[in-house]
Amino acid sequence: MAYGSTREEIIHLLQRGPSTVEEVAESARLTPNAVRSHLATLGRDGLVERTGFRKGSGRPARLYRLTQKALNDLSEAHRPFLAALVHVLGQELPSERVRELLVATGRSLAPPVPREADPAARLKAAMAALRGLGADVETIEDAGALVIQGFACPLGDAVRSCPDVCHAVGALLEDVLHRKVASECRHDGWPACRFRVR
Repeated sequence: MAYGSTREEIIHLLQRGPSTVEEVAESARLTPNAVRSHLATLGRDGLVERTGFRKGSGRPARLYRLTQKALNDLSEAHRPFLAALVHVLGQELPSERVRELLVATGRSLAPPVPREADPAARLKAAMAALRGLGADVETIEDAGALVIQGFACPLGDAVRSCPDVCHAVGALLEDVLHRKVASECRHDGWPACRFRVR
């Protein structure tokens, strides 16, 4: 997360919990007006939000906190944790059970789509869901079939531990598209997504 040293400092201060403008200003050695300006920018970026007031001897002071988006951006834990979890599941459970769990996980990530949605709307929702997971994807036609392909895999670390992770993404696509999907993903040192829609 690169927002300039002052904004990064404010973000790290807010990691400790909700704070007032005055508290941030004192810790960061800035004027309250400078802090308000930075908080406004961070708010527009979706990284900081208002959350109630702190009561003191005078007028209640507005509290600011980091959004979930900011906390997610700051965390580096999810990728190695997911890869380790999938690896442990593969060691502890039969492969069929691991696949069932991955399929259920993929379905739980599928966005709701109205039953009456047409195929174009379903495809748009599926692509948006994949992009929301961090995938860079496009659709192509290959041998008369629709293929959804990516240029890298947002779950690449987990896929290296367990190629069956692709079944989670396939299940998400099947749930949204209401079509069968076959995985043709690449599982080598640079995993990449590729799903053929049947």
